[in-house]
Amino acid sequence: PEKTPQPVQTPTASAPLQSSLVYTGVDAKKLIQENKNLRMTLDGVLAIVQKTSFTPTEVSVVLYLYDHLRLDEEYILLLATYCKRLGKASMRYIEQTAIRLYDNNIVTVEALEDYIKRQEDVINLEYQIRRLFGFGERALTSREREYLQSIEKMNFSKEIIEKAYEETMKHVDKPSLAYMKKVLATWNEEGKTTLEQVQDTT
Repeated sequence: PEKTPQPVQTPTASAPLQSSLVYTGVDAKKLIQENKNLRMTLDGVLAIVQKTSFTPTEVSVVLYLYDHLRLDEEYILLLATYCKRLGKASMRYIEQTAIRLYDNNIVTVEALEDYIKRQEDVINLEYQIRRLFGFGERALTSREREYLQSIEKMNFSKEIIEKAYEETMKHVDKPSLAYMKKVLATWNEEGKTTLEQVQDTT
């Protein structure tokens, strides 16, 4: 029979998620036989993480996401693809990411797509900031992380970020992420959202 969608409830301290749940060979076989799309999901995840076969424990991870967390097939494949793109395609990492998302009520494909887009936007912004300020591969300081998070929340385009950097360098002797954040915050408060609006005030 087809899986009946179940309402998602936020785990409580008295009923934590059991990430170590392992399905026996008999239980796994029965579950796969009863859910026609589960075999395709297993094969799909296998291809995404580029393995030739799964161990029983790795099979249990997929079954756990499907049967215990009630995540549908498309969600599981999208999550595996995202983790693979991060270079973290172990089944343990996929499982832990799924649990963290579940805890934050990110349990639909649409919510996962939005989450992935936000994460990719943050990565792209950090890459741009690193390039502009010459940070290279070094770890950002906690203060720099705070500035980056503030800038990300303003949701400006790459072009406006570049313009803010140019404006910053007109007023300081060396690149200052703090100063650039102030420039962007001013534009944000003034409701400037396009490059044309920003250029009219510089």
